[in-house]
Amino acid sequence: MIKAIYIAGQQHKHPLSEVDSIECAAGLGIWGDRHFAKSKWPGQNLTLIESEAISAFNQTYGQNIGWHSTRRNLINLNSG
Repeated sequence: MIKAIYIAGQQHKHPLSEVDSIECAAGLGIWGDRHFAKSKWPGQNLTLIESEAISAFNQTYGQNIGWHSTRRNLINLNSG
C-alpha cells in the first residue's frame, strides 16, 4: 500500500513536495518531477522505500528521519 508520494521540484536540493497523486510515463518517470526523462539507466526515475525500512533505521540508529528526508518518490507499507 502506498503511504506517501513525493516529487522533486525543479531546484536541486530543495525539499520534496508531497502530492496526492502522480502520472507516470513508461521509461521516463513521474510527470512534473525534476528527474523526468533524465535517467542514465532504466528504472532510475522512480524510487521506492518501505516505511518499515525507515522505522527500522530510526530504531537501530536512534534517529528520527522523516519519510520526506529519504528523498524517495513512493513510501509503501509492506503488507506481507
